[in-house]
Amino acid sequence: PKHTEERSQARQTLLVVADKSRCNTHSFKDSYTDDIIWQNKFEELCQYKADHGNCLVPARYRDTLGLGHWVTSQRQLKTKRSPTLTKRQIALMDSVGFVWSLRKSAKTVWEKRFNFLCEYRHIYGHCMVPQRYK
Repeated sequence: PKHTEERSQARQTLLVVADKSRCNTHSFKDSYTDDIIWQNKFEELCQYKADHGNCLVPARYRDTLGLGHWVTSQRQLKTKRSPTLTKRQIALMDSVGFVWSLRKSAKTVWEKRFNFLCEYRHIYGHCMVPQRYK
């Protein structure tokens, strides 16, 4: 029994050492903790979506501590193709309709402004929009 117990402990130690060697910047424990934190924030995001109908959490969202900052950091991690954001995590975010880029494309902005100009022309009969016109 004691010999079996020692063997079991040795196996556990080897597994932890092997897992630690696979992690570049975090220990196995830190990686596990990071996964739990990520999962908790993801669940908060899902709750936000259930309450608001989208995943567009404002950066300074106050109802859930740190959620806005977390959402912003997820976008940055994906942009940097950071190894800390896994394919599984990206797939989960995609599955709830997470918006990765908040910037509108130049084409979208151009089309919106062009449509505005067309409306202005229809109303006023010309395209000489004053600079301060709203």
